[in-house]
Amino acid sequence: MALGTDGGDTSDSYSIFEQMRLAAYLSRVIAEDPDNWITAFEALRMGTMNGAQAVPAWRGKIGQIKTGYRADLVLLKPSLRLRPLRDIVHQLVFCEEGQSVDTVFVDGKVVLEGGRLSGVDEETLIRRVEPISKKMHRLYGRIQKKSDRSQRTIHELYKKSFAAKGPAHRFVS
Repeated sequence: MALGTDGGDTSDSYSIFEQMRLAAYLSRVIAEDPDNWITAFEALRMGTMNGAQAVPAWRGKIGQIKTGYRADLVLLKPSLRLRPLRDIVHQLVFCEEGQSVDTVFVDGKVVLEGGRLSGVDEETLIRRVEPISKKMHRLYGRIQKKSDRSQRTIHELYKKSFAAKGPAHRFVS
């Protein structure tokens, strides 16, 4: 099982930290037995190494700090969220929300430094994207009005999944 993020225009979050936390919490909703809950380690793996393996073209190129792999790294600065540091994996999944992200390397190049995008004027970017975002939001609204059938299908799938008998299944390796 791999985790990822979707677009902010569709009201989802870009935070992989949030997605890891949700995966761990949601497993508690469907499984009474704590042995069937997704652990912090499993959630972290879903959002990092498993996520890197989800796209076939990236397999063997990202997801590990290893010779021959692209240097995609996130450096966190010390913050109160991670203090006192006791169980880094647990704290990353259940406490971190992304505010501690200081520096990000993609393929060995710094793309975020000091919490700000490198080589991009964020204010200009926001100003240029905002009208596009508003247009997309209007289009999504029109599509949503036409998607009653798909919403009914999703609702039926939810009902079926909650009616299924048996223990919750793990989808992690």
